Amino acid sequence: MSSYPWWAGNGLSDIVCVNSRHTHDIFLENHVPEKKLTLVGDVYYDVLVERYMEKDALKSEYMSRYGFDPEKKMVVLAMPQFAEQGLLGEAAHWESINGLMAELDKSGCNILVSLHPRMNPKEYSFIEEKFQCRIAEERLAEFLVVADVFVAQVSSTVVWAVLCGIPVVVLDHLSLNKNFYDYLNTVNVVRDISLVRNAVLEACRAEMVEFQDDWRELSKPEVFDGKTIDRYIKILEIAD
Repeated sequence: MSSYPWWAGNGLSDIVCVNSRHTHDIFLENHVPEKKLTLVGDVYYDVLVERYMEKDALKSEYMSRYGFDPEKKMVVLAMPQFAEQGLLGEAAHWESINGLMAELDKSGCNILVSLHPRMNPKEYSFIEEKFQCRIAEERLAEFLVVADVFVAQVSSTVVWAVLCGIPVVVLDHLSLNKNFYDYLNTVNVVRDISLVRNAVLEACRAEMVEFQDDWRELSKPEVFDGKTIDRYIKILEIAD
């Protein structure tokens, strides 16, 4: 029996891969021996880095592909999965989605929506007719870097945006976030859908956002280099 079975990494594992200094410290606080912890990153980071290196050209491509106004800011929305995750019933889910889209629509920004693979695109197609937005055909990691502002529910993709230097607005009107993002200065958590528009506009107006402290917590110099998979391969080779 593990000495602390309530946290992964306290059992028979020899190596525990973490994606950041912040995650490293959380594992330490939960009694995982430091000698087990190895800073590796996340496999999605390699895709993000590749897109980040060509973000200007990619943004122009997406502006043209989806018919956006190049003079307006680009907001990427990771559509919340209230119903799909069992957080809300159908009626409350669609009320929240319509409210969120209405707020984003009033911002006057270009709105590019990313649907999670568990979502049925046919169920969400109406938003392109009702609101000034487009639903992306590609997976979020493929185009997140084109965003001037990223909007999401409580999600691991928030970290992706911060690593890319994109201000984030997190909608948490269900009070799911306790202190997940307290360590990230560039993430604005709003508790009411009616506050989303102002939060997005405030992020758009910000001329200079200081990401240095957040990047330190997320170990950006160590993990955001396109070599995450290489690090995993080396670990497996050593363990073999």
